Parts: sequence; structure tokens; C-alpha cells
Amino acid sequence: LPYRLLDDLLADSMSREERAVFWDNMSAANPQAAEPRVRRALVHEESGEDDLALDRLRDAARLAGDDPLVQGLLGKAAYTAGAHDEAEEALRRAIRIQPGDGSHRMVLIQTLLALGREEEARQELDTCNDLGMMMPPELRQRLGAP
Repeated sequence: LPYRLLDDLLADSMSREERAVFWDNMSAANPQAAEPRVRRALVHEESGEDDLALDRLRDAARLAGDDPLVQGLLGKAAYTAGAHDEAEEALRRAIRIQPGDGSHRMVLIQTLLALGREEEARQELDTCNDLGMMMPPELRQRLGAP
């Protein structure tokens, strides 16, 4: 949270390039901290550098294996990059840590569909329904759910 607040302040006063340098310096100064790497990954994403963002998120996930946000961000980035097996692993880690987060489950359903595992995706959707989580109508329709 403190890094997110700091990044919000930096976004108001620095260019994207200046923020990138700042988070690179923070990562170097804090080699065991995942959060500066996450923030740098988000700057990469803003710049359309998805491959670099994914690499940064991989580093962050190694440092923060028990952080569901980091694992979820890695899963989403891996899904976007077409690294579906990696996405599934990261998303399942995030869900194990934070089972009530619907956003991780939504990307997991999309990942399972991309992997051609429609039945597992339906089962995950059923789990979401059991937990009272609403999924987007287009995702429900894709799985033939009401």
C-alpha cells in the first residue's frame, strides 16, 4: 500500500520515464522487496512493454510467493502474454492464498478456456457461483451458463 500511494504521487509529478528510473533505483536499493518490481512492471505495462512487465512480475513473484496480489498480477500478465501454463500456476497460488478474490478466479477461467479445458473452467465458474461471486455475462455465456 505505501508503494501504491507513492506511485500515485509520483504519477502526478513525474513523467513515465522518470518513474521508471525511480522504481529501478528502488529495486536496486531493496533487492529483497517485491513491491518496487511490481510498480516498475506497471510502468512497463503503461508503456506497452508487456514482455518486460512479465519479467519484472516474475522477479516480484519469486520474492513474494505468499502475496496474492503479486501472484494475481503475474497470472494476468502471463495470460496476456499467452503463457497460459504459467498463468494458471500463478493464479492458483493467488487463489490458495486469497480464495475469495473473484478477479483471480475470472482470469483463471479465461486461462482454462485458452488451454482448451472448458470443463475445468465450468467447474471454476460453479465455485464462483457457490461463493456468491459474479462473473461477467460474456464469460458466463461463453461457458453456456445462465
